[in-house]
Amino acid sequence: MQMMEYYFGLISVVAQSSENVLFLVKPILPIMLRIIAPVLGVVVIAAFAGNVMQVGLRFSTKPIQPDFSKINPNPVRFITKMLFSRQSVMNLGKSVFKIATISVVAFFLVKKDLFWIMKTMDMGVLQAFQLCLLLAFKLIMVVSGLLLILAIPDYFFQRREHTESLKMTRQELKEERKLLEGDPLLRARMRERQKSYAKRRMIQEVPKADVVITNPVHFAVALKYEPLRMGAPECVAKGQDLIAQRIKKIAEENDVSVVENKPLARELYKRVDIGDEVPEDLFTAVAEIIAFVYKLKQKEAVNV
Repeated sequence: MQMMEYYFGLISVVAQSSENVLFLVKPILPIMLRIIAPVLGVVVIAAFAGNVMQVGLRFSTKPIQPDFSKINPNPVRFITKMLFSRQSVMNLGKSVFKIATISVVAFFLVKKDLFWIMKTMDMGVLQAFQLCLLLAFKLIMVVSGLLLILAIPDYFFQRREHTESLKMTRQELKEERKLLEGDPLLRARMRERQKSYAKRRMIQEVPKADVVITNPVHFAVALKYEPLRMGAPECVAKGQDLIAQRIKKIAEENDVSVVENKPLARELYKRVDIGDEVPEDLFTAVAEIIAFVYKLKQKEAVNV
């Protein structure tokens, strides 16, 4: 306090010139820095602690590494993105709200103490300085408390924005699905190729069948029975419409018996997959047909 009174007293008696101003300012600068340093230290520590509380203690050199991909060749798009993006608008709105709120609170505080501020003209330097210091301290405390209150919802908002920014967009999800599952067009081609291969393999098994049971137009099921290896007749090929006609044609070309039985052909096509054995409830009907085919082949062999 004595120092401030001394320097304010010097101002009134020292002639005003650039040399005298430097003479007055030079000695006081180190003292003012020592006074301000603790306050600045508290502010820096508080800012650092607040950042650690929000996102944790993270150190990365990535932000300072040169990245030429960040150079935007389109300045209009860059300015639009920086000024009119959702985040920029939200940050601007928050800043305007904070400034307006602090300004209103500071105005009413100063207005409330305006009488004492005006009285400083009638006080001594020490008393005026003490009063201004007290009023400034009160203003700083009120504004700090207000900023702390405003920081609470802002903290949750920033945390939510950070969480949302980590989520992938629909386009990113599509790209990741493509990477994990492959290109849909490629997968469709692979399925078609697999179907085509399975169909060719199935057709190749028709000449090995013992009998083909048909609808006769819509369905055809080729069955094979080896008593020593199979417990029941097995489906080696089946098809509908054009494939059914192709199975019939290949069977006739390879002397495989073709038997028409509409209900049995429909049931076999519906219930038996390729490589599966005939169900028990259809076994009798199928066994009768196979027995009939065997007898027919035996007669043909005798006649030959």
